[in-house]
Amino acid sequence: TYGYVWVVTGSSASSAYGIVTAYDTVQVTGDSSSYPIGWLNGPFGDADGDGQDDLALGGGNPSSSYYSTGRSYVLDGGSTLTGSVSSSSYAARVEGDDDYDCAYQSVLADLDGDGVAELVVGSPFDNYGSDWSSDYDAGSVSVFEGASGSDDLGDATDRISGEDDYNYFGYSLTYGDLDGD
Repeated sequence: TYGYVWVVTGSSASSAYGIVTAYDTVQVTGDSSSYPIGWLNGPFGDADGDGQDDLALGGGNPSSSYYSTGRSYVLDGGSTLTGSVSSSSYAARVEGDDDYDCAYQSVLADLDGDGVAELVVGSPFDNYGSDWSSDYDAGSVSVFEGASGSDDLGDATDRISGEDDYNYFGYSLTYGDLDGD
């Protein structure tokens, strides 16, 4: 097995004495030693518009001795997210373009207010700066609208890149409505 993510439901977390058992959870396993699952899991959001929250999570090996493009996954929520699930059963997958991109930071966020969450992928070791020159480890954040199937960073709807070498832009992701609109 190549990493685990345990999803604990709210009702499970409030069970008697606060004890959570394997029967109260969903276990997501990685499908490849090259992309062990469990890196910087993002919050839930409805990525496919079915009214059920979906799960964004990442897989990758950031070791400097390993070439990791990284992957971010979206798994369908609702009744399909039960028991033991493999990351290979993804609804959407985004992979880095190049070695060491480490595209495994991900969140689901409704950035445009249409009720469907976009997949936002951080790739802190991406080597393309704002002028698309080769900036070493400038990093990037890529947005995928209507993410489904298998894509790479170059398929992003929008992309913001770090300005200079070693910015590591996209190393950590979160979201919120900061201006109340």
